[in-house]
Amino acid sequence: MGSLPATLGPYRVVRQLGEGGMGVVFEAVHENIHRRVAIKVLHAEFARNPDVATRFLNEARAVNIVEHPGLVQVSDYGQVSDGPAYIVMEYLKGETLARRLEISGGKLSTSDALQIAWQIADSLSAAHQKGIIHRDLKPQNIMLVPDSHMAIGERAKVLDFGLAKVTDPKGHRLIKTSSNAVMGTPLYMSPEQCAGAGKVDMQTDVYSLGCMLYEMLGGRPPFIAEGAGQVLGMHMFKEPTPLETLAPKLSSGLVELVHRLLSKDREARPTMKELAEQLEGLSAEMPAPARSRPDRSSREFPRRKPKQRLVVTALVLLGAALGVLGWHLNRSVEPRRVETVPKPTAALPAGSTDARPSPPVEEVPDLGPRADTPPALDKRAVLPKRPAALRPGKIAARRDEPVVSPRAPAPAPRSMPSPSPKSSNEPPPIED
Repeated sequence: MGSLPATLGPYRVVRQLGEGGMGVVFEAVHENIHRRVAIKVLHAEFARNPDVATRFLNEARAVNIVEHPGLVQVSDYGQVSDGPAYIVMEYLKGETLARRLEISGGKLSTSDALQIAWQIADSLSAAHQKGIIHRDLKPQNIMLVPDSHMAIGERAKVLDFGLAKVTDPKGHRLIKTSSNAVMGTPLYMSPEQCAGAGKVDMQTDVYSLGCMLYEMLGGRPPFIAEGAGQVLGMHMFKEPTPLETLAPKLSSGLVELVHRLLSKDREARPTMKELAEQLEGLSAEMPAPARSRPDRSSREFPRRKPKQRLVVTALVLLGAALGVLGWHLNRSVEPRRVETVPKPTAALPAGSTDARPSPPVEEVPDLGPRADTPPALDKRAVLPKRPAALRPGKIAARRDEPVVSPRAPAPAPRSMPSPSPKSSNEPPPIED
């Protein structure tokens, strides 16, 4: 870090993250709340240059005018005592699009390329609505950070608004820079940008995004030359190599859209909002892209077409209805109650005990002791049928007759020795 102090205001500098043309980016931590941030410090040789200092402040203002998750957020601006100015930005964990292209061999899958291009277009569409033109779009200024809410598991963040042109809704410039300066990165500059900054409008970002999409699909930028001047001339006067020769499997509609973005006539290019809508439609027609940074805390469900979603929904509702119907049918059918009737037991001799449990019998009123009841007679024994001396319609009830549940058949009577007709112990019949 050289002569840079160990702290910048309330932030403690941890390490250097990178360096650009205007300044150096450091990782730092807020001492009180322990928040990790990225601090961009302006180079000391540019601190006294009014144009550079203006562009540096412009970067802090531009991103805060637009509230969009696809733009890097700037939270603070300050200046070291007797030193350079700095801006405090959110700390992003991920890698740049340039690094991703390098790892993947120069190109991406069609699904990933469309998703990343759509996210960038959506972010810049919001910026254009606020009158902000980036003017320095390139893979190095796109950060891919993990985000489980996005289809590819990542969100494209647009960085570095140092060359941004800020205007009001009527088109008047709010922050002025040199009108004759050529600013940007030659490989991704629009023809009007190559001719001079004074002719640049929002369509220059559309052209730059077209160069990036061409590279993601074709494996190289539209124009390559040894010197920056040659590249600028090719942007202004030469047509790019047809994209279908570099990527034969691309659809004709996608190839036509990319070449429209690279049109020399700015009026022939779509607006950033129109481009975002077209890219979203093309992305929806593609198979679900694979997640580059899978998040194990969430699951990625495959996309389904509208007709497939309707069929799946109908099947789910039908299954739920059948389940509810079966549940009601099971509740309406009560199981039969099966009652078992205990088998009658034979009479036991007087004085003997039965260790087996007695069968359940219903209670009958206690009529009191009878003088003529044989003392050795077991009450569980079944007596012979009574003589037909009762009146018609009358039913005899005796204490020593077993009571049988009306739901079960009466137990068969056991044979007993007939008492002697002259026995004085025979109980007399009960009369009304």
